[in-house]
Amino acid sequence: ARANDALDKIIELAKKDRTHYDKMITSLGPVLDKLTTDQNKYLLSPDSSEDSDAVPDAVPPELRSTRLTWDAIDKNRLVVYFFLGSMLGYDTANAVAKMTLADFQSYIGAKYAYEKASDFGRISLFVDELADVITPSTVNVINKSRGAEVAVTFAGQAMADLEDALKSAAAAKRVLGNMNTLIQFRAQHGQDAEVFSDLAGERKMRVVSESVHTEPAFFTSGKRDIDDFRITHSQSSQWHDEPIVPASAVLELPKFHFLMRYSGKVWKGRVPLLDAPA
Repeated sequence: ARANDALDKIIELAKKDRTHYDKMITSLGPVLDKLTTDQNKYLLSPDSSEDSDAVPDAVPPELRSTRLTWDAIDKNRLVVYFFLGSMLGYDTANAVAKMTLADFQSYIGAKYAYEKASDFGRISLFVDELADVITPSTVNVINKSRGAEVAVTFAGQAMADLEDALKSAAAAKRVLGNMNTLIQFRAQHGQDAEVFSDLAGERKMRVVSESVHTEPAFFTSGKRDIDDFRITHSQSSQWHDEPIVPASAVLELPKFHFLMRYSGKVWKGRVPLLDAPA
């Protein structure tokens, strides 16, 4: 008989001790329960049956024939917005966000490997409150995004949030290091200011030093007048590496002002204020 890798793995899992299984699903079970109840069940795990009786009554009519797949979204050039309401149910919102991002990563990974990305339009991915949804594998989304025709925009508050989510300061800096453009508003902590200052780089700055020395000169000038004196003046210059953007400048940015690292250069800008709607 031919070997079946999937079946062999299932048999191997079935042979494991029950306590091992219990440990694995202790935290997974409650999350799956939250993702498969009410409207979450239909949106995240739609029934393949065409029988309308299988659709819960709570699902609005406009969603009854909808199948939320990245392939359909990509080919039909649709806009998908996830309002997760994390303040109302953080655990569910966090689980859905991470699962969605992982599913999207799987789609663009397959697209990157097997499809000709230029045959599709560009996908723009926007993720707010990045620290709440980021995982170590999220960096792969950034690395492969350009080849898969995906433009990624991440927004977050502080480096400390990323470090806490990824459990590593190096992993947090790796996320920023993979971003081509970085926009920094006023930082509240010196660490965030130092991070942008380091990414902005350094430049050579000429430092001029001067000294003046004054001494009575009546013993050496041949004059006996005590008011006679001599002045020695010297000047020297050196070149030092100094940050293009000092950390103090990031901490003192006015409201709505920002610094941006783009295309290897540093720019200073201000967000335009919109007029109140009529």
